[in-house]
Amino acid sequence: MTMFGKILRILVSVLILVVMIVIVVLNVRLGHRRQVIVEGGDTIHYELLKELRGLKRTLDNRADRQMQSIYPEGYVFLNA
Repeated sequence: MTMFGKILRILVSVLILVVMIVIVVLNVRLGHRRQVIVEGGDTIHYELLKELRGLKRTLDNRADRQMQSIYPEGYVFLNA
């Protein structure tokens, strides 16, 4: 490989690395916005609370038993 080829390969690698770093930084800044509520000295993560309420509603509607009829381990996965 010629000297020009090595330099070109290094430049392209550095350019790709810079683009990847920019993409990761943008994804972290855009996607990592927690909604936190403080009530009575307790910190409540709103997104987690929504997920847990959704799981509770699903389990109240006996989804674990429905999943068991589809998959042998369905009951365990929903109740773990």
